[in-house]
Amino acid sequence: MNDTVKRTGTIFILVHGFVSLVHEIAHRALPVTLPLAKYLLAYSFLGIFPLIALALLWTRFRRPALWLLLFSMAGSLLFAGYHHFVAWGPDHILGAPPGAWHWVFQATAVLLLVLEAFGCWLSIYSLRR
Repeated sequence: MNDTVKRTGTIFILVHGFVSLVHEIAHRALPVTLPLAKYLLAYSFLGIFPLIALALLWTRFRRPALWLLLFSMAGSLLFAGYHHFVAWGPDHILGAPPGAWHWVFQATAVLLLVLEAFGCWLSIYSLRR
């Protein structure tokens, strides 16, 4: 794997992390809360696993990093896709409480869905190179 994979993966993880952070700020501002177990799951898939993958990308463990990124993005896609677009409740993009951060919550939920799908594709593409 060349440096392009490392650079592209790094940029992707940082952009995804930034959008995730803005989405979390919107969660708190509205407020849209989740049970502790769901917060731990979301933080693992959205934050901890991608950061570990980022660190591993720059070592000789690039393939495991890409597998971890794929696992993380697929898990995030399923979790967030279900909670934001399928299961009705305050975490659904149409069920979130009104407020100044409502549009940010909706926009970042959609953007995360797109980014996580792209992250799955990027991981698979990079693993096949």
